[in-house]
Amino acid sequence: SSCPDTLLDGNVIAFNRRGVWAASGALTMTNCLVRGNSPGGGVVMDYSVQGRILNCTVYGNGGGPDVYPEPAGIFCGSSSPVTVANSIVWANYPSQIGGYTTASVSYCNIQGGIAVPPPVGGRGGAIAGGASAGEGNIDAPPMLTPDGHLRLGSPCIRAGKALADLYSNHDVDGEIRSGRHGVDIGLDQYNDADGDGLPDWWELAYFNDRTAAAPDADPDGDGYTNITEYEVYSSAPTVPAAAFYVNAEQPDDSGDGRSWETAKKTIQAAIDLSDHSDRVYVAPGLYPENVTTGGRLILLSGLDAHDPD
Repeated sequence: SSCPDTLLDGNVIAFNRRGVWAASGALTMTNCLVRGNSPGGGVVMDYSVQGRILNCTVYGNGGGPDVYPEPAGIFCGSSSPVTVANSIVWANYPSQIGGYTTASVSYCNIQGGIAVPPPVGGRGGAIAGGASAGEGNIDAPPMLTPDGHLRLGSPCIRAGKALADLYSNHDVDGEIRSGRHGVDIGLDQYNDADGDGLPDWWELAYFNDRTAAAPDADPDGDGYTNITEYEVYSSAPTVPAAAFYVNAEQPDDSGDGRSWETAKKTIQAAIDLSDHSDRVYVAPGLYPENVTTGGRLILLSGLDAHDPD
C-alpha cells in the first residue's frame, strides 16, 4: 500500500503470503523481523518508494513465479532506491537482495555476499544481485534464535556501525544501541553481563536479574534447559511445555486436546493450539490433511492412544 513517511519499528511480519509491500512515498523499517513469508517474498519496495531497512532481520522468505520474480528477501522495484544498513538478510530463496533498482547495502550480513554488477536484467541472481556494496558487509551464518535474536558467538555482534541516521538507537527489546559501545547487525543488540549465553534482556524478563539464570537449569521442569529455551525454541523458561493429543477415532475437533479422552481429531487443530517447544502426540490412524506449523517449533510424535507407555 502507499506509505507516506511511514515508520515500522519492532514489528514481527511472519508466515504470510507476502511480508511487506510498499508503493510510493517513504518507508523506514527498524528492528523488524520479516520471516517465512511465501510465495510473495519478504520486502517489496516498488513504484518510486524511498525505502530504508535499518537493523532488521529478513530471514527465510520464499519467492514464486506468480509474483515479482526473485529475489525473495528484498525486492527493489521500478525507481525505488532502497538503503539497507545494519541488517541481516539470510536464507531467502531464490536470492537475497535485488530487483530493477540498485540497493545500497552497508554493514549488513548478506548470505552469499553482494554481486556487483547485477545480473543481466537487473534481477537478483543466485546470490544477491542488484545491490551496491558499501562498507562493512559480511557473509557468515548469523546464529539466530527462532524469533530473530542473536546467540552467543554470532558474527553480527558489534559488527554494525552507527552510521548517522542509518541505524536504530534502540533494539527490539528497548535496549540502547550506542556507537560508543558498538552496534550489532540485526534487530537485537546482544548484551550478556555474565557471558553465559543468556542475554541480559532475557534474564531480566524471566528472572528479574541480569545474572540470575543458569544455562543448564530447568526451572519449569519441562525437560528443556534455559539455554535450549532461548536458543532453540525462543520459549518461556518459566512456563512448562504443553502436550496436545490427536486421535483420528474422535468424532470431531470439539475436545480441548489436553488428553487422549479429549483429543483433537485432526493434527492441524492440535498444532493451532500449540506454541514453541510444545508437544503434539498423534495416535495411529488416517489423517487426510495438509499440515502447517505456522513457524512453531514443536515436537510432533506418533504415540499409541491405547498404550501410551
